[in-house]
Amino acid sequence: MISVQVATLPIGRFMAVVLPEKKFRVLGFGSKEFSLNPGLFNMKEHVLISIFANAGSAFGSGSESGSPYAMGIVDVVKVFYHRKISFMASWILVITTQ
Repeated sequence: MISVQVATLPIGRFMAVVLPEKKFRVLGFGSKEFSLNPGLFNMKEHVLISIFANAGSAFGSGSESGSPYAMGIVDVVKVFYHRKISFMASWILVITTQ
């Protein structure tokens, strides 16, 4: 967690300088314009990255090599119940339980 927090500040500032400021439109969003570089890297972005990194590193407490808890459910369905579970069903299960 600490290494991510320390590394994100220079990486964020570097990306703010390097990323293009060209604006583009995405189909389905009307006249809204988006940019890969919305401006300077600020403290709010730094704090959010730190929070997400902390939440991601703490999840699972090292069990199953840090994989999401629901992966165990998918494994049990395949191994013990000898049932096939589609990728989409597995993915939705894992994402909704994260």
